[in-house]
Formats: sequence, C-alpha cells, structure tokens
Amino acid sequence: MENYNETKDFEEMRQQIGLLKEKLHTQRIVNEEIIRQTIQEKVSAVHNISWRIILIGLMEIPLVLWIFRGLLGFSWGFCLLTVAFVALAVVCHLLMDLSVNRTITRSDDLVAVRGQLLNVKKRSVQWLFFGLPFMVVWIGLLLWEAMTHEELAEDIEYLALAVCIGVIAGLCIGLAIFFKKHNAIKEALRQIEMLKREE
Repeated sequence: MENYNETKDFEEMRQQIGLLKEKLHTQRIVNEEIIRQTIQEKVSAVHNISWRIILIGLMEIPLVLWIFRGLLGFSWGFCLLTVAFVALAVVCHLLMDLSVNRTITRSDDLVAVRGQLLNVKKRSVQWLFFGLPFMVVWIGLLLWEAMTHEELAEDIEYLALAVCIGVIAGLCIGLAIFFKKHNAIKEALRQIEMLKREE
C-alpha cells in the first residue's frame, strides 16, 4: 500500500513537472515573440528615419538649384557640387535602408539582422566623418561664391550670419537624427542579444 502511494505521488510529481515544462516553453515562446516584435519596431524606426532623410534630400535638389542658381546666380560648378552631395546622401541612405529592410523581411535569422544593423551603424558613422568635413569646405565655397558676386558682396555679413544660423540648425537637426537612429539600432541590437542568450 505504501509503495502504491509513493508511486502515485511520484506519478503526480511527474505530471506537475510536465505541466511546468509546458508552461515554461509557452512562456519562452511568448517572450521570444515580444522581443522579435520589439526588434521589428526598432528596425522600423530606423527605416522611417532613413526615409525622412531621403525625402528631405529629394526635395532639396530642386530647391538648391532654384535658390543658388536661380535667385543668387551662383556658378553651375557650385550648384552641381551641392546637388551631387545631396544626391550622394540620398543614395547612401537608400542603400543602407534597403539592405536592412531586405534582411528583415526575408529572414528570421537574427545573426543576419544583427550584421546588417551593425553595417548600417558603421556606414552612418562613416557618412558623418565624410559629411562634416565636406560641409566645412562647402561653407567656404558658399562664402567665396557670395563674395565674387557684386550684389551679394555688399551684404556678406548678413549672408554669413544666415549661413551660420543655417549650419547650426542643420548640425543640430542632423546630429539629433543621427543619434536617434543610432539609439534605435543600439536598442534593436540589445534585444537581439537578449534573445540569443535565451536560446
């Protein structure tokens, strides 16, 4: 009789352990889905930031030609250099965004997603190190173009002030976008690491 009770207790414990394992497995699946959804949201935020930059860049191209060539009469060389820089920025952001988006939509492989996010992070830092020195040179060219025009040379102080305000505003906006994008990438990478640890 005592042996029968022990067997019955042992069988009950075995069933409870089985139920507990099933609950833990279900909980792990739910956690994994939540983490994957969070990763998707962060990557979507990176995607949205990139498309905003692309759209702003596309709107800038005709605006640059209209302002610098049409209104101010700057040289075609300066205008084309400016348009080329903006077009290069648009293409770089488009390529970065497409690589991440393609990886996310085609793969559940977190290693591939992580690799693409690290690649985007690296490329955006490289773009920053190219873009900032270019802007310094571009500002110098802008002021030189203004000084070579008789109508603008008289009001160079006002133009220089407008350029300074524009550069400071552009730098603040650009860095805010840069850090927002990097924080979203960093959060997605952190979530991927958490998910990999759980597996």
